[in-house]
Amino acid sequence: TMTLVEYVISFRTDRQGDRAADLAAVIRHLAALEDSEVIVVEQDAEPRWEPDPRVRHVFLRHEGSFNKSWAMNVGFRHTTAPVLAFGDADLLMPLADIETAIGGIRAGFDAVNPFDRLVDLSPPQTADVWAGEPLPPAPPDLPDARRADGEYLPFCGGLFLIDRDAFLRAGGYDERFSGWGGEDDALSVKLERMGLRCAVAQGRVAFHLWHERPASRYTRDDYAQNVARLRHLQECPPEELAELCAADALRIGDETAPIAGSAP
Repeated sequence: TMTLVEYVISFRTDRQGDRAADLAAVIRHLAALEDSEVIVVEQDAEPRWEPDPRVRHVFLRHEGSFNKSWAMNVGFRHTTAPVLAFGDADLLMPLADIETAIGGIRAGFDAVNPFDRLVDLSPPQTADVWAGEPLPPAPPDLPDARRADGEYLPFCGGLFLIDRDAFLRAGGYDERFSGWGGEDDALSVKLERMGLRCAVAQGRVAFHLWHERPASRYTRDDYAQNVARLRHLQECPPEELAELCAADALRIGDETAPIAGSAP
């Protein structure tokens, strides 16, 4: 059977093991997605994750701050399918809704976000999912916004699907983002400013699995650089943005090094 969609996940394990347990649940859930393959790009100083035989494991050696953009672009380099999904290692949603989004790409959309509501699962609910229990029903009073922990999720946040050629036209993720914050917003800005045909599924729910989170994400030096970089992508002239995307596409996902430079 032809692989219709390849689902790329970037990952670095943690001391507590929460993130690895989340990823294991996501892999088990996605195993039933038809005509698909999951690619997990582990980025770390040395391999720490016990690979799952149901997925393709790519190890990317990197000792500095986690660079999600670089990992996702390396994952792209390992794909050949016409439809791509880029998802977080802690996000689950009904497979039927993912399949509907795949259909949207096949019907002519450049990119589709398959949900417009997000439920943050509690530690006990997450432990149930780790143990193989089905996803809980969505609360009936969900706000009409894609939010988690009070943070707005951009179009490319959490999970989105995109046509292969459209991802290349956008230059992929901007690898100048490092550490936490901004890379999903940056790709969302590029898709919008380039006028690509994007759609958000209405009334669909995704579930965010619990894990420990560091308290100091906003105070890191790379976060300030990421904010400046995002602002530049939002405000630079259209011609400069087009040139940037074209240049990035030429060396997208180079496994020897990410695209250099974090400042605009």
